[in-house]
Amino acid sequence: MSDTDVQEIAQTISEYRVMAAKTGEWRGFEQSFSNDNITWSEYLLPTEEHPHPLLASATVHRSGFMVPIRVVIGWDESVPAEEEWRELWERSPHALFGASAARLAYIRAFPEVITSKPSSDERKIAAPVADQAAPVARDWDIELDLAATSDEVAALWAAARKARAVTVPLERAFKIRRDEILAAAVAEPTPASTVVRSAPSPAQVAAAARRSRERSAT
Repeated sequence: MSDTDVQEIAQTISEYRVMAAKTGEWRGFEQSFSNDNITWSEYLLPTEEHPHPLLASATVHRSGFMVPIRVVIGWDESVPAEEEWRELWERSPHALFGASAARLAYIRAFPEVITSKPSSDERKIAAPVADQAAPVARDWDIELDLAATSDEVAALWAAARKARAVTVPLERAFKIRRDEILAAAVAEPTPASTVVRSAPSPAQVAAAARRSRERSAT
């Protein structure tokens, strides 16, 4: 923990206040604390039962909003997990606990001009980019050719849409495969309870890939 970390918190709130003021719509800010969500005060004297406030409130007034933007956060769900930061919060609960509420209030009140800065504690627990799994490329044509039921085609279509992989040729291929399966079901109806699917063989996968290439070529 360094003085730079503490100064960064105060600087962030000051930056948010300046950015809000530059919009010409900032109309003030209020901060208060409570131990029971009934009585609120700008400062709570520590007691043996409550060495720090249990709740922090931050309110930002903005022109054009009939109701001020108010944020209330709890100590237990906001205090940093890192021991060094926790000790600092316990020594300066009003400054740091209050700053956490103020940060959220400014972001919610002026989302178009204020981009959230991760706190120092959040930066420490953020997952490294290298640890994130890379998305796996899918060959939709091959999976489509291996689909044997209309339900499987529908599931693939939903997955393709979710992945934003749908193109005009792919949509056409889905419709053709769906119609093929429906036509086969009409020609040879088979009770669903008797259908037993096995994993596609290497030959089936190769055949599906070949059909995919032929479809792409046309």
